[in-house]
Amino acid sequence: MGCNGSREFSSYNHRVDKELDFKGQSGPFGNRNYNYDKYMKENENVTIIGYLQESFKKYSKNVCCGWRQAFLNDKKEIELKPEFQTFTYGEMWSMSTIIVKQIIKLGLAPTKTYPKDDQYDEEEGNFKMLGLFARNCPEWVCMDIACQLDSITSATFYSTLGDESFEYVFNQTHLETLCISPENINVIIKYQEKYRFKSLKHIIVFDLTLLTNAEDNKLLEDKMREYNINVYYFSQLITAKPEELKDINNTISKPETLFTLCYTSGTTNLPKGVKVKQRNVGGQTNILDDVDFLITSSDVHFSYLPLAHIMERTMEMTLFVYGASIYYISGETKKYLALEIGIVRPTFMFVVPRVLAMYKTLIMDGFHKLTGLKKVLADKALATKSENFDKTGEITHWLYDSIVFNKVREKFGGRIRAFCCGSAPLPQELAKTIKILFSAPIMEGYGMTETTSGTIGSSLLDTRNLSSGGIIRSCLFKLVDVPELNYHSLTTDSQGRHSPTGEIYMKGNCITSGYFRDKKNTALTIDKDGWLHSGDIGRIIPEDQGLRIIDRVKEIFKLSQGEYIAPAKLESAYGFCPYLEQICVYGDSTCTFVIAIIFPSRLKVKAFLVSKGLMKEEDKLEDVDNFFDKDVLHDEIRDSFNKIAKEMNFNSLEKIPKMIIHNEMFSLQNGLLTDTMKLKRRSFATMFAKQIEKIYGM
Repeated sequence: MGCNGSREFSSYNHRVDKELDFKGQSGPFGNRNYNYDKYMKENENVTIIGYLQESFKKYSKNVCCGWRQAFLNDKKEIELKPEFQTFTYGEMWSMSTIIVKQIIKLGLAPTKTYPKDDQYDEEEGNFKMLGLFARNCPEWVCMDIACQLDSITSATFYSTLGDESFEYVFNQTHLETLCISPENINVIIKYQEKYRFKSLKHIIVFDLTLLTNAEDNKLLEDKMREYNINVYYFSQLITAKPEELKDINNTISKPETLFTLCYTSGTTNLPKGVKVKQRNVGGQTNILDDVDFLITSSDVHFSYLPLAHIMERTMEMTLFVYGASIYYISGETKKYLALEIGIVRPTFMFVVPRVLAMYKTLIMDGFHKLTGLKKVLADKALATKSENFDKTGEITHWLYDSIVFNKVREKFGGRIRAFCCGSAPLPQELAKTIKILFSAPIMEGYGMTETTSGTIGSSLLDTRNLSSGGIIRSCLFKLVDVPELNYHSLTTDSQGRHSPTGEIYMKGNCITSGYFRDKKNTALTIDKDGWLHSGDIGRIIPEDQGLRIIDRVKEIFKLSQGEYIAPAKLESAYGFCPYLEQICVYGDSTCTFVIAIIFPSRLKVKAFLVSKGLMKEEDKLEDVDNFFDKDVLHDEIRDSFNKIAKEMNFNSLEKIPKMIIHNEMFSLQNGLLTDTMKLKRRSFATMFAKQIEKIYGM
């Protein structure tokens, strides 16, 4: 159960070469325990598939992954069996070797070249591509491994990508084969009818562990037949006998083979395909060692974060290297996470801050409902552990853990010994509460799709969560001054201690070589010396030399769910609302939704209020200001926003549930616009701080 932690944890980052410090930057910084140059030389030829070949043989009898089987009951309703079914490592490897040879035999991933065309740049080299548009399941992993066994690059799609971005990615990659899960059957039919993808020739339905129905299958087959597209079923592909495929040879991926294209949002609504190579992922297998977290073959992971994103993908590949077991959620997180975590009983959890906040709310609400002696005991337990944590960093208690907090742990399976948190900054107060409730530490991390997931991580032994921690052994970072934001290498903290601050630049084995068929964005992100410009602002914390993420250079931000929001894209769309003159979309990584700060069209607002009998035609125009905080106006503008969101096919996080209506136009004079008439977002955060705090309940 957890660990006691430390208030005197050793220094996280050290300067690799002090002679390289010069005006305008701090660093570079390296891992406290490993020599970067030595590591790079020793691991220049690593591949993740090389590690997997060894581990799947070594752990062949261990449980590899599990799922709950769905079935139709007597009422034709979908139900799930109470227990999880499993595949062993040996069974998964056997299926993967059959699938890869079926891919070759059926010509599902032919070799392609990518010359320059009107929309995309040339990409040097020859590639074999296959698309994955499915939720987490054993078939996903099996296909992933199969691709690696024949140097095939997987291009991943996720549900919130959006119509236009889906088309952009498909046309950029010229995919001939797309793997889908059953719930995406109607989606791919819609896309094919709308966009008529010329390259698409084959669809593989993941139906081995996921439930399909005859009606949907027939609809898919009939619709795809109209476009001369073949439909295959995963369950049928794996039935081929090995002797039928014995003469088919596959080419295993090499270090420079493109493992995957993982798409990340850009400053517009069009995504960028991050090129992740085999050596990038192979070099990440030591990341858990670097945060003092020992994974063994007895560990159990509950997979609910999307495999289409790099964090979950890299971690699952790493866990397979250690022979751990992975169980897949049966559907939507809201419906199945709380239910199935008690069945799976994971030994650790990968989370984003929003999930931890949800856990905290559920547990604390339960405590508040207690009465009598139980409430007195719970309050005393919380107060005592909180006081101990503040003094010593302890997160366990000899008495209260056994009589109070073990009951909390049992609801989550009873075996969680640590949380690994990433994707967005973790508020310290939230971290403290979770550690006390679960008697388990939180390892906080920082990384990007472009860095093949985490590059910075705090130690399992450090319960303070003062920062995101230290750099992993396969990477270096430096902090470069951002004068316009007043971030620089000479920054000091409130106590006058040196606390270098700047934009985080990174280089190393885990860094992408760029964006697929996108030389412009590649050049903007990676400089001629190989340093990746993250766009994030970091600060070295004097207490432990850990790196804390404090700001972003770029306008794009994440919400606490870990999803990126591009405000300019939303402003452009919502600007068509008839009641607006100007709009600024605001949000940050500690919040769950975006809000709009708007300057309205008083004429249009008055016309609406007159139509509702709330104003008269003869009333003064400025009298509409009296309604700026009224529900009737907010509801009307929100309805307009929702119509636009539906037309633009925005996902739920891109919708605007709340707003601030301002009575003054955004201008250069009031500090809300730059001299080129662009929004000064930091000024909005300052000017409207009180209203923002009220909306978010801070």
